[in-house]
Amino acid sequence: MTVNHMERIKSERDGLDAVHDIYRAARDGFESISADDFDRFKWYGLYRQRPEAGHFMTKAGHFMLRINVPGGHYSSRQMRTLASIGRDYGRGFADITTRQSYEFHWLTIQDVPDTLKRLKAVGLSTIGAGGDIMRNITGCPVAGRDPKELFDPRLDIKRVSEHFLGRREYSNLPRKFKLSFSTCGINCCFPQTNCASFIGAAYGPPGSPGSPGSPGSPGSPGFRDFRDFHDSPDSPGSRGSYDSRGSYGTDQGGYNLSFGGGLSRAPHLSRPVNIFVRRDQVLEVSVAVVEIFRDFGYRTMRKRARLKFLMDDWGPEKFREEIRRRLSFEPWPASPLKPAERCHDHLGIFPQKQPGLNYIGIAVPAGRIVVEQMVAVADIADAYGSGHLANTCSQNLVILDIPDEKLPDAISRVRSVGLDMEELSIEGDCVVCIGKEFCNPALAETKALMRKIIAFLKENLTWDQHIRIHMNGCPNSCGHHLTADIGLQGTLTRIGQEAFESFDFFVCGGLGENAAFSRKISRSIAPDKIAPAIARLVRAYQTARRSGQTFRSWCGMQPDEDIAALLA
Repeated sequence: MTVNHMERIKSERDGLDAVHDIYRAARDGFESISADDFDRFKWYGLYRQRPEAGHFMTKAGHFMLRINVPGGHYSSRQMRTLASIGRDYGRGFADITTRQSYEFHWLTIQDVPDTLKRLKAVGLSTIGAGGDIMRNITGCPVAGRDPKELFDPRLDIKRVSEHFLGRREYSNLPRKFKLSFSTCGINCCFPQTNCASFIGAAYGPPGSPGSPGSPGSPGSPGFRDFRDFHDSPDSPGSRGSYDSRGSYGTDQGGYNLSFGGGLSRAPHLSRPVNIFVRRDQVLEVSVAVVEIFRDFGYRTMRKRARLKFLMDDWGPEKFREEIRRRLSFEPWPASPLKPAERCHDHLGIFPQKQPGLNYIGIAVPAGRIVVEQMVAVADIADAYGSGHLANTCSQNLVILDIPDEKLPDAISRVRSVGLDMEELSIEGDCVVCIGKEFCNPALAETKALMRKIIAFLKENLTWDQHIRIHMNGCPNSCGHHLTADIGLQGTLTRIGQEAFESFDFFVCGGLGENAAFSRKISRSIAPDKIAPAIARLVRAYQTARRSGQTFRSWCGMQPDEDIAALLA
């Protein structure tokens, strides 16, 4: 069997052993790092910053460091530590990622040991923030607070994350493995684009209404679906959550399973496998799925090494049977849960299910936050809330547990540091990857351009409905442009001997019910033409739409050439 480069270096040395090489390189200098070392450093979230080679001395020898934040939840103390890293080593800022993590730039190899020491002191880690390993597990940023959540999944996320963290039997997967837990009902963590998704569902124990073979079981007229469960007398608030000792409650809420999602150059939506998992079964099932990927995933060609390609070849039925074979119990069939109508984010000011408490969802323009804002958000969380913070998968953040009487002052403090919390805002609807500024594969600059687009649209449009705008600097789709209402993919346009940055323009992507990837409308739009083009398209929609019609629905009815004419 032909062995690709990454399989070779993994066979020679486990990625988890890279920590010793990191400390050695910090002592001996950047020049002592081998090409294989650079690849194994990714297991600790450490990536070479653009350019990889040293032909631009302003950036040669610097790194990006990604931090794990399981489920997106963290404390004000942890935020202050992150801010100190950004201040001392990251030139004063950090980027929130679409996996609810933080990324820092401009670190030298000599900065890394102290950074890892600071993170460990507050319970944070970079293990699995990169490499062929379980990546940061995503979840709802308002878990445990959302009045409409089915149940609080945070302990499930914690148990799974801690089980896989630093375990050598799972440190050599064919490629990265992405996992999400979704129970809030609005797809806020994009479950359909993950390798494996645990999607919250209501399901009673055997013999009770809603259980297999009983009146009201899935498929029967009496079954209570997800939306009915929200409003029933038995809905979570007391039942369905973990008690103060961290044990499971008495309800049988759990998850439907879906596998094989992923974006990049070969986008796939995850596919259900007709399995329902009780919450006390989550860890066993997670282990089974990861081991299937480890044992059967493709290792010859890197571009086919993701779980989505194994799912393509096996199909849901074979995948389900292989999972069943590895379990100590017989799994129930899936609950008939339907995905939410669309993806949303938890932006705005909302009451929590705890009486008298509220959360504030804050838009972070282009996902970039400066150190002063990080410290201010930590201070606000302590002064007005419980010190609990969370990141969203749309690169925004949330302050939790704010009492009614403190809410006006908290809102004022947030605005005083240049952040806003409107439920409907242009900056809140925008997602953008790192781009050419720091990322080696990127073809186009993104962060600064997205800020210019936001400013132009705010000045020239009334934003009266969510229209998600996602920008990516290359085809790899870290900015999720394929699932957005408007997607922008960086490319190069050649004129004579010169190559110029440009963007391909996509519309009509979306997740949830009727999920579909966006379709390409126009190629090679110059960066300075993008904001006016978006404005013309949105104005045309606002003029012609029917009552209640979404942007995606309207665009879906327009011929490609008509949309292209608006962009031209």
